[in-house]
Amino acid sequence: MRPLDLLYVDDDPDMHELADIALSLDPQISVTFAASGEEALSILERFHPDGVLLDVVMPGLDGPAVLERMRQIPGHEETPVVFVTGHTHAVTLQELRAMGGKGAVTKPFDPKFLAKNVRMFLGAG
Repeated sequence: MRPLDLLYVDDDPDMHELADIALSLDPQISVTFAASGEEALSILERFHPDGVLLDVVMPGLDGPAVLERMRQIPGHEETPVVFVTGHTHAVTLQELRAMGGKGAVTKPFDPKFLAKNVRMFLGAG
């Protein structure tokens, strides 16, 4: 498996902690965290991760708005995004894929499978 640099964007610090634990189970994944859409966009000005895990519902800029603005940052026109959402309705998941997401991980996620699922969505298995 190839090494992956990820950006995880979520306004919930507990989700940061859980994702950090879950993704550290794969020693070839390194993660940078952002607590808001605005912070994520600032980070993306100087960081080019292999993929972005992006919470859908956040105050201020939500996940879809972050994705839209992210696509305007040079070098991020095609950066893969995996949405993280508490919404599990099939229509919502289809809408997220239609927006350009490679997939969606539902919260709460099983920590044992997060890294594997992210690799699958990013085609980095």
